[in-house]
Amino acid sequence: MEITITTTAQEIMDRGAWEEFCELRGINPWCVSEGLMDPDEQFTLSPREMGIIGLDWTKIKVPF
Repeated sequence: MEITITTTAQEIMDRGAWEEFCELRGINPWCVSEGLMDPDEQFTLSPREMGIIGLDWTKIKVPF
């Protein structure tokens, strides 16, 4: 079983990892500010990917 974490573009930006995430995924870092992506767009990441972009997956908000 592989653990994955679903989070939003806004959450990634709020945690200061947006540029690293965009580089990892090949996304234009200005896409949200240019209106090409909604900040509520969801992404699924593995703990490995979270580590690459410098996010602690244990601190991501989980809706209950």
